[in-house]
Amino acid sequence: MYYSKNAVKRIQELVKQKGISVHRFEMECGLSNATVQGWIKYNNVPSAESLRKVADYFGVTVDYLLGVRQEADFDTEAVVWFDELGVVRAGYGGSV
Repeated sequence: MYYSKNAVKRIQELVKQKGISVHRFEMECGLSNATVQGWIKYNNVPSAESLRKVADYFGVTVDYLLGVRQEADFDTEAVVWFDELGVVRAGYGGSV
């Protein structure tokens, strides 16, 4: 539950930083108003799919949304290096 509260707070901060309305955010992310209002008003936990959509929209990682990381982005050089080794792919829905 702690991480989901972080996510909702971070999402609200990102919406404000981007200078857009919550309605525009919902529309552009493909999320329903009921979903987003559920997070804000009723402490509903965002699904993994919703977090991925939001992370992609804002260009941040899911870990950042959850408060696991304090940095908004991830080290693409490290991801490319690991990818070249065949060890891992970028798991945040972003492209490298």
